[in-house]
Amino acid sequence: MSNGIPFEKEFLHFSSSVYDVIEKTESTCVSPYSLISALLLLMVGANGRTKTQISTAIFNDSKLPDNKKFEKYRELSDQLMHNKGDELEFKVANKMFVNKKFTLRKKVQRQAREFFLSDIGYKDFTKPKQAASFMNSYIAKQTNNKIKDLISWKWLNSITAMVLVNSVYFKGEWKTKFDPSNTKKEYFFVSKQKTVKVDMMNVKQSVLYVSKDDFSAVSLPYKGDNFDMVFILPKENDGLRRLEEKLSSDLIKSVNSNLKTAMIQISIPKFTFESEFDLKLVLPQLGIEDIFNQANADFSTLLQEQTDKVYVSRAIHKVFIEVNEEGTEAAAATAIVAQVRSANMQLNFVANHPFLFYIRNIKTGMILFIGRYSPV
Repeated sequence: MSNGIPFEKEFLHFSSSVYDVIEKTESTCVSPYSLISALLLLMVGANGRTKTQISTAIFNDSKLPDNKKFEKYRELSDQLMHNKGDELEFKVANKMFVNKKFTLRKKVQRQAREFFLSDIGYKDFTKPKQAASFMNSYIAKQTNNKIKDLISWKWLNSITAMVLVNSVYFKGEWKTKFDPSNTKKEYFFVSKQKTVKVDMMNVKQSVLYVSKDDFSAVSLPYKGDNFDMVFILPKENDGLRRLEEKLSSDLIKSVNSNLKTAMIQISIPKFTFESEFDLKLVLPQLGIEDIFNQANADFSTLLQEQTDKVYVSRAIHKVFIEVNEEGTEAAAATAIVAQVRSANMQLNFVANHPFLFYIRNIKTGMILFIGRYSPV
C-alpha cells in the first residue's frame, strides 16, 4: 500500500461540488463518501460515455486506467477502516441486488467483490413488496435502523435489472464530552427576522481552531483522534449563503491546514435531522447524465444476457445525523496536531446562527458527511 492519500484532491473537489449543487433549504446533510462508493460500483458495469461521465465527475481528468482507480478507492477505504480504531463505529456496506432472471458478467462480479467488498444477491422483482422489504431490512440493519424505507416497492417490476445499495454508518464519541448539565435553552438566530430556541451545549476545552475575516472554525475530535467534526461559523449572523458561495475544495483545505491549538469556550446546538435527495436532480449538474437516459445509457458490459437498454430509473440518497453531548451518530447514509502555545485571551466559538459542518477522516482528508445547520 502506498503512503500517499489516494485521490485526496479529487475526492475533496467532488465533496464540495456535491454540496454546491444540492438544494439547501433549512438543515441539510449529504455523504460524499457514500455517493462516490455507489457511483464507482455502478461504473464497474458502465461503458463508453456513460463510464466517462462518472469517472470525470469523481476523478476529474485522471488518466489512470479504471482498475487503478478502483484499486485507489479500495486503498482509501482500507485506510479509513484500519485507522478508525476501536473507539467508534464506522460501517460501509455495498450490495448489488440483481433481478434473478439476469446474470452479472464475471468481470463485474469480480471487480465488485475485489474493490468494493460488494455482496451480490439475486432477487425476484416480480414480487416487488417482498423484494423492497428485504432490501430495506438490509439497509436498516447496516445503519443501526437510522435509514428506513429507502426503497419503494413501486419502483420495482419484472424489468428491473438491478438495485445498487451503498450505506455508511458512523457513530463517534467526542474525545471530550459535553456535560449535559451545561446544556441550556438559548436563542438561535435563523435570520435577522427570526429566532428559535435550541438546546445549546457548552464546554471549555483546548481544540484546533482558526479565525478568518468572515468565519471561524473549530475541530472537535472523536475518541481515537482519527476522525473529527469541523464546524465553520460565519462571522455575520446571515453569512451562511455567502460562505456557501465561496465553499470549494481549496477553502476546506485551507481550513484544515490552518487549524491551531487554542483554549476555546464552545457553544454548539444539539441537533438531529434527516435529508433525502433525488439524485436524478443532483448528478446531472455534475455531468453525470447518461445513466438516467434510456437512449444514451451504456451498461452493455453489465449483464451476460442480451437485453434492452439498461438505465438508472431511480437514485435516492438519504442521510441521518445526530449531534449531542456524547458525540455524533450519522448514517447515509492518525491525527497530526501542530501544537502551538495557547493565547491567554479568552476565545469564544458560539454557534448561535446557521453554520456549515463536515465529518472527516483526519489522515486521508476524506469527507464522510458535509452539511449545514439552519433550523426552521
